[in-house]
Amino acid sequence: MQDDCEPAGLKRFFQRLTQHCFEQLMIQEQTVADYVSSLLTRFSLTHQLYPIRNIQNERLEYVVDMMSEAQSTLDTSDERFNPFRERNIRQHIGDYTLFMTGIFREFVTRNSSLDYYTGQGKISYNSVSRFDRLAEKEEAELYEDLSKKFERYSFALDYMKRVYFKDAHLIGPYRASIQSLSEW
Repeated sequence: MQDDCEPAGLKRFFQRLTQHCFEQLMIQEQTVADYVSSLLTRFSLTHQLYPIRNIQNERLEYVVDMMSEAQSTLDTSDERFNPFRERNIRQHIGDYTLFMTGIFREFVTRNSSLDYYTGQGKISYNSVSRFDRLAEKEEAELYEDLSKKFERYSFALDYMKRVYFKDAHLIGPYRASIQSLSEW
């Protein structure tokens, strides 16, 4: 039962924190702030980081494997042909790369993957935007914005992590500010 309550509390926490960080960075895109807070809430559940599985039902953990799986769904001669699955995989790649380049930037940079992750995130969000535009979905503009300003939103997540997600002993005098965010 508590698992059902935690995401709602986390969602509120991430909404407030994301809004606060976007305001500090003078980012005025409310739709993106809502999307990013939902992404953070979703990825707080570890199993949501790797929901994509291949034909052998193996969990895909690497961007290159996710890209390969997305590409395999577009083969019209294959029984697994499914452009909707490809769209969902591409959205996940965009979300995953945004999350990793923002929250885990040091890890991605240390592995010399920052440019790769950024490029794949932008390409994936652009692909989702084009798909949604053809389907006449309102979200098309959101994904276009995420693609075009990927680095900006990645930086906002990195900023959020550096300012608000430090180890407890490093937070020091900022603890009151963080606690007030969770009380909003």
